[in-house]
Amino acid sequence: VKGGETDVQSMEACALGNGTLHTFGLQRICVSKQAVYPVGVENMEVVFEHFYMPMSKEAESEMFEGSSNVPDGKKGAVETTIFDHNGKEQGTIKSGQFIRKSLQDWLQIGGIPSIDALNPEFSDYREKHRHPTFRNTG
Repeated sequence: VKGGETDVQSMEACALGNGTLHTFGLQRICVSKQAVYPVGVENMEVVFEHFYMPMSKEAESEMFEGSSNVPDGKKGAVETTIFDHNGKEQGTIKSGQFIRKSLQDWLQIGGIPSIDALNPEFSDYREKHRHPTFRNTG
């Protein structure tokens, strides 16, 4: 354990850093864990595509196969309509285009007001009353 001029100061530094002291013979190790929240994750874009097909290869229903990445107007093209948590339409994306929104937009569509609402019980490890503004989830 390092951090102080004396062994006692080093152990105090470990405790102040939310560490757990482990002793192995004459060796001491301070292990601390902390959450690091990158700034701006609410602006990160979440992009995806989807497809559909019959449950079985034996099914003779080719008309029920398609993908959101097939160019618009081609066989199997699928328009994607997004509805929010209240069933209100939030827009339609033509086939062949990426389905793309910021993380904050997807959360709001799902009825979550902000990224902070996902983990309100976690706090800064140094100041328990402080909750980070930005959270990394998933």
